[in-house]
Amino acid sequence: MRYHVDLAQSLIVMGRSAEAVPLLEEAIRRSDVAAPRFVPYGALGQALIRLGRNDEAIDWLLAAREQSSGLIPQIYLLLVAAYANAGRIEDARRELRDYVKPAADVHAARCAPQHEADAKPLPTSSSASFDGVARSGLRDHVDEDVDAGLPITAGVQAEFAERPDAARRSRRCRSSAPSS
Repeated sequence: MRYHVDLAQSLIVMGRSAEAVPLLEEAIRRSDVAAPRFVPYGALGQALIRLGRNDEAIDWLLAAREQSSGLIPQIYLLLVAAYANAGRIEDARRELRDYVKPAADVHAARCAPQHEADAKPLPTSSSASFDGVARSGLRDHVDEDVDAGLPITAGVQAEFAERPDAARRSRRCRSSAPSS
């Protein structure tokens, strides 16, 4: 039933989530999916968000997070959207904080040079999945206590002033990035 999951994910990307839901439910019911269990669970959660069925999406996304041992960041972001769309702002903020915590460690890994053959494109996400986050006033890029009047580089400059090693790592990361 691997093709059910792949087809369903394609349908979600194309904006045809209603058609994806029965395929994912069938794949989950049969339990013979070649992909890890969190893949169809997460895809079903994403489809349900797009259909406005946020409470159901939350249940499937929590199961997906459990099956993935919390290692798939997209699941956190989908949970943020589902909770926010369902009006559960505190839960959305908690998920957002959990998503942001490991971001510093992930940044270092992203800066490491990669072979092109190993690089996989990140899946595209629809802004529709995250409308609830914006409507709820949550920001996915700064803490709640940030002074919005500061220039965007103020926090970065302060961090580099406090930690000169961070500036060196940042320059090294930029120099290893492929030029376009």
